[in-house]
This record gives sequence, C-alpha cells and structure tokens, in this order.
Amino acid sequence: MLLVQQAILFFDFEIETSTPAFTLFTDLPMGQLSQLAYDSHNKANTRLGPAIQLNVNMTPCTSAPYLGTITIYFDDIIKGYTQYAINYKARSTQWQYFVINKSAVQLENPAISGKTPVSFDGPSSVTVGNGQQAMLFTSGDNLLSLSEVPKYKFDLVNKPVRQTGASSSPKVIFKGLPSPDPRRSGVNTGAEDNMVVSPMYVYV
Repeated sequence: MLLVQQAILFFDFEIETSTPAFTLFTDLPMGQLSQLAYDSHNKANTRLGPAIQLNVNMTPCTSAPYLGTITIYFDDIIKGYTQYAINYKARSTQWQYFVINKSAVQLENPAISGKTPVSFDGPSSVTVGNGQQAMLFTSGDNLLSLSEVPKYKFDLVNKPVRQTGASSSPKVIFKGLPSPDPRRSGVNTGAEDNMVVSPMYVYV
C-alpha cells in the first residue's frame, strides 16, 4: 500500500480570549454567531509599517469553540512577510438613559448635560420592563465608543425655564451618570441598521 502524505503549507493558530465580554465591547457583528478568520493570503490585507495588517473574514457558524483562526502560509514568510498585525476597534453604541423618578423630584425641564458636544434626545415617556414609568434620553445618531476607563461624563440636570430678564444655571439632579456595561448591550432590531444600544437605568 502506498501512503501519500499531504504537504503542510501553513501555520494554523486558534484565537482564544480570556475576557468573556470581548465580543460585546469590540466592534464585531452582534446577533449572530460567527468565527473570525485571518489569512496571510487574503488579498484585502494591507501594509501597516513593517507589518501586514490581516483583514478579517466572518464565518457564520452554529457553535464557536474558539474566537477564530489565523492562517500564515510558509510562502509568505519566505517572501519576507514575517510580521503580522490584527487590530480591533471598540464598539460604538447608542447610549440610553432610563430615568425613574421614585422620589417625586420636581423636574420641569430635565436634560442630560456634559462637557462634550454630544447632545441627547428626550426626554420621552416610556414604560420599562417592570412596569415603571421612566423618562428616556438617548444619544440618537451620536454613537459613543465603549471604554474601560470612561471617556465621557454626563449629569442629569434640571434646566430652569427662562423668564424675561432672568437666568440661572441648571440644577444638577444626578451627578456622574453611569457608563454602559458591555454585557447589557443589545440590538435595536427596529432600527434600519440594527443599531447596538446600551441601556442604563437611573433612579432619582
């Protein structure tokens, strides 16, 4: 019997992460189970200084024992391509603040205020999952990136209703609103592009 051994043409690596929420705070598709595939033969790869930036292919799957794979072909190494890079971007989401007024604080003109130019839409009256009434503020089309160290700081304020000849600063109702938890992010399937949203609940 003649045995033909198949030649090995590449290194094959499996990608694992020690952070369970990696796919939640990284800009990867949500709502579908996929594996990442990187290949040194991929024509979409680009130069990044001395390294080759590997472009990702998303492979839909029913189960994902690991995050993805990296395939580096020997012929690419022979050509001198010995450095490879993979970069990830933080996920950007629509921030949503659900303000539940349990203390019956008088809010004539509530708003979300911060030192950044980001503006929030609202408030609009909504009913949350437990049946409570809430005021909803959203960042609208302004998608804000998630980060381990908060990049944005917002306060819930009550803007005075300006009268002729009178002006005053907004009153801070809740200083230092929370930042999103990536594990609580979700997909707004009602949006045209299935926008990822970060809901946060604030009790005053």
